[in-house]
Amino acid sequence: MATGTLPFRGDTSAMIFDAILNRMPPAPARLNPDLPPRLEEIVNKALEKDRDLRYQHASELRGDLKRLQRDSSSGRRAAYQTADEAGNTAQPAATTPASGKHPADPAHLSASAPAQVTLRAENGSKKLLSITLAIVLAAVVGFGIYKLTGHTSKPTAAAFQSIHLTRLTNTGKSRVAAISPDGKYVVHVIEDAGKQSLWVRQVTTANNVQIVPPAEVVYFGMTFSGDGNYVYYVTAGKNETQAFLYQVPVLGGTPRKLVEDVDDPIALSPDGTQIAFARFYPPKGTDDLTVAKADGSDQHVVASRKLPSRYAASWFGLSAGPSWSTDGRAIATLATAGMGAADWSLVEVPVAGGSEKTISSNRWSNSGRVTWLGDGSGLVLNAPDQSSRLAAQLWYVAYPGGEARRITNDLNRYFGVSLTGDSSALVTVQSEISSSIWAAPQGNATAARRLTSGNGTGEGLNGVVALPNGGVLYTSNAGGHSDIWSMTTDGSNPAQLTTNAGDNIGPAVSADGRTVFFSSDRNGHRNIWSMNIDGSNPKQLTNGNADFFPQVTRDGKWLLYQSDSAGNLRVWKQPLDGGAPQPLIDRVATNPIISPDGKWVATNNFDEPTGRFEVVYMPIEGGEPTKLSYLVDSAFAWSPDSKALLYVDNRNGVSNLMSQSLDGRPLKQVTNFTDGTIFNFAWSADGKQLFLARGEVNSDVVLINDVK
Repeated sequence: MATGTLPFRGDTSAMIFDAILNRMPPAPARLNPDLPPRLEEIVNKALEKDRDLRYQHASELRGDLKRLQRDSSSGRRAAYQTADEAGNTAQPAATTPASGKHPADPAHLSASAPAQVTLRAENGSKKLLSITLAIVLAAVVGFGIYKLTGHTSKPTAAAFQSIHLTRLTNTGKSRVAAISPDGKYVVHVIEDAGKQSLWVRQVTTANNVQIVPPAEVVYFGMTFSGDGNYVYYVTAGKNETQAFLYQVPVLGGTPRKLVEDVDDPIALSPDGTQIAFARFYPPKGTDDLTVAKADGSDQHVVASRKLPSRYAASWFGLSAGPSWSTDGRAIATLATAGMGAADWSLVEVPVAGGSEKTISSNRWSNSGRVTWLGDGSGLVLNAPDQSSRLAAQLWYVAYPGGEARRITNDLNRYFGVSLTGDSSALVTVQSEISSSIWAAPQGNATAARRLTSGNGTGEGLNGVVALPNGGVLYTSNAGGHSDIWSMTTDGSNPAQLTTNAGDNIGPAVSADGRTVFFSSDRNGHRNIWSMNIDGSNPKQLTNGNADFFPQVTRDGKWLLYQSDSAGNLRVWKQPLDGGAPQPLIDRVATNPIISPDGKWVATNNFDEPTGRFEVVYMPIEGGEPTKLSYLVDSAFAWSPDSKALLYVDNRNGVSNLMSQSLDGRPLKQVTNFTDGTIFNFAWSADGKQLFLARGEVNSDVVLINDVK
């Protein structure tokens, strides 16, 4: 307000956070020469990086401002200048913020834009000071009133122009959540030691009540009844292929099973008499949007998609599901033309029957949960955009216009979304992931050591690769985007290979270690690219819209990758010296991995009869695949001797690697970590070092209020 300029700038949230943590803001007096030195001191103290030296209370800031206002109005010299012992006037030195790691709360950085004050030097510094102090004092007093009264302003016409996040849980173990229509209660899932339980929390207090005890189950999502007295929830055993809909009183009681074979949290009609849900039915080859009475009876299909086309479903860790419009005429949901395709659109289906209609031209790379605003003017959903496969954000979509924009835009991930009846507040689960690169000699967990710091940069989340000649490739968000980095095997000499070129993920390397292959969206579409091992000479190799997971055969002749073409997710094979791509296997498949000896390729295939993904392997030349195991949402890779496939196994809240040999011998545990989560891993060529991207996932329920 004093300079008309933001103190910290950046094109992305990560760049702004880095500036807050590590960079000095420009001196206020340099931006506005008419600024009184005392006011500059106040501004600098407010921006002080050391929290012990910053203002501790709003009252301190108010006191300094009122003192400055008093001195300036009385004409005291101290308001504008200081005098040395000889009586000479001098500008006071600006307070230099000490280094520290306690930035202002990032959640508030995008909450509101600064007031832009037009500075007119000719009006004199007194007038400027008077205006500035009046604005700042009003802001300080207003904030104090807000904190004391808990007052929230009424929604404005422009939805989600400013938001305020409040953390409702702090265990780091929440998974999905829903808020009651009156905004008084939040029901959420807690996962601990591999078991999940259902809890209810009063929004205005810290009281938590467990309403369903812990069990080895997965909750897909919850929905409150219209009167707020009951909670509908969908759950399945961790090894079950079918989920069930239950109803339980909001403060606990005996759960009542209502519907079998439900694939996502239900949508409730405005009058509370009906429910809607998707039912994925592989034997019939359809995905059906089904409506029933609130007790689960009188089920009938209102719309159906022929596989591999699908409606939103709670898979790959995302809470997904439909929403009933406020006028009761339509059901909105995300839908895709192909199983596993990175191309989801927002559609509405008439409840009384009729043609499905696309709401927005925007596309997302995975499914998420959809919720209508109370006045029907738009929808809110959580989903990742097409430049990312994992980082789901909150989105607002206007209705009926379909304009889509992000509500959140950060490095966190958001799971599920639930609105109050008047849409004045919503809850979601905010997930923060810390990941670092580790090295474990022969996979020995007790000897593992961390090679990178992992300070909020998500190292290895989008890939880690051991180089044939020594060294490691890994991804990092240190620059605000996902980029590819290299380092030596002891963690020294880190070097960024991609810079200012979109998001770059999924690195792979040629057998001679000279060429890196990766997936990048730098040209507006996600394609496979190559570059030299030092990051030079980047070349685009494919021309699809969503190309991921490159692999190159040992002879350097063929490129394998995953791509979505016209809604059909396939693993493709393309000559590296030029030529048209062709399917490696004619079925839905993802994530090709070539064995170290170059003889085999493993993929994650979709098995239509069971409706599950399974890991299979086949000769590199092609042929009938051999099923190895059922795996969903788990990193997997070959053992160094090419005789087994290793994958991440999560038990009791801890990740370890399991080995499944090709000859059918029993599973073997490879690592023995006692804590942490493994996101990606890779063996060195000689099998002596196991490199892992591992860390922690902390997920908590957050409340967003002051929304439309």
